[in-house]
Amino acid sequence: MKSFLKNFLILLIVVCGSTIIFTECKKDEDINVVITVKYQSDTTITVPNADVLIEKYDVKVKGVTDSKGVFETTFKLEAILDVYASIDTSTVTTTPPLTGSTVIRLEAGKTVRKTVFIN
Repeated sequence: MKSFLKNFLILLIVVCGSTIIFTECKKDEDINVVITVKYQSDTTITVPNADVLIEKYDVKVKGVTDSKGVFETTFKLEAILDVYASIDTSTVTTTPPLTGSTVIRLEAGKTVRKTVFIN
């Protein structure tokens, strides 16, 4: 009986120790998002200073593209989000702003790159 108890305790310690040693903690992995805004009429030209809105339900991130037509941000959780881009091209006339939209899927640990074409 003592040898059975001794073997059982050793087995229990080995199993518990292995569980603790080989269990991984899930790391928080940020999700980088890179949005490029381009004209639909000429897809080689990027749009600097375009307004970008990434949203869905209670998630909302606003920003402006840099001089290269790129907006970058970071998210913590996976999601599927709508992306809207616009630029006001009117100076004196009352032309409507150029707009475009797309959808992105955020995946943990990945960089999501998407282009929004405006017209």
